Amino acid sequence: GIVSDTLESSERIYEISFIGTYYDLKEVVADSLRHTSRQNRFLINRFWHILRRNPHLTGECALEKALQDYGITLSDEAFVRQFHEMRLYLLYLANHYRYKILKTLLDAGISVDVFGASWAQCDLNTHPRFIWHKENLTTDECLAVWKQSKIALNIMTWHKDAVTERILNSMLQGSAVLTERNPYLEEQFADGKEILFYDLAHLEQLPLTVQSALASPEHLADLAAAGLQKATDFHTWDCRAKEFCQLL
Repeated sequence: GIVSDTLESSERIYEISFIGTYYDLKEVVADSLRHTSRQNRFLINRFWHILRRNPHLTGECALEKALQDYGITLSDEAFVRQFHEMRLYLLYLANHYRYKILKTLLDAGISVDVFGASWAQCDLNTHPRFIWHKENLTTDECLAVWKQSKIALNIMTWHKDAVTERILNSMLQGSAVLTERNPYLEEQFADGKEILFYDLAHLEQLPLTVQSALASPEHLADLAAAGLQKATDFHTWDCRAKEFCQLL
């Protein structure tokens, strides 16, 4: 992550910010399904069904389960090819949850500042709580937004045991990070003390998490400061370089 001087909470003009893209893939997916084999359509539907019931699973695990359900055995090479063919359907599902997460917050009366031109494709952009900043941002502009955010919302593109630079850069700008729970993040950061987690399987709990955080500004500031400290101590590019040097 990129370290920056932080601002006082009073200078944070965005209560919740989200920087990310959105792709409306419904027509693309429908066209793809029309041109694939009947067997593949069944496999894709099973793949989706497994992930929607178990959104904590990786795409690879879901495909493996779907293949097992249909009694299909593939070589490692064939599995990789099949998973490559599923990438569109996994991206579609990731965007479905991106939409669902934002809609859950907006419908609960929580305003979100959303950045990026791609949201022109999304019907949420007319919601009264959707504060749309239509310009695409450079890296420095992203850092500036997180530097002015009380909470930085992160929505993974189906990374199920990992951290992203977006999470760390948000922390390093002194913003409290609200992100999907996963094993790696749980190992690295304490929920409610250094980070705020939500669960894709229980999005009905998300508004309360946000409302409680914003209702306790001192605790939120302490959480952001603790996240900043943890990210500074263990997750800067200098830290990663030292880890790589120790492996060599």
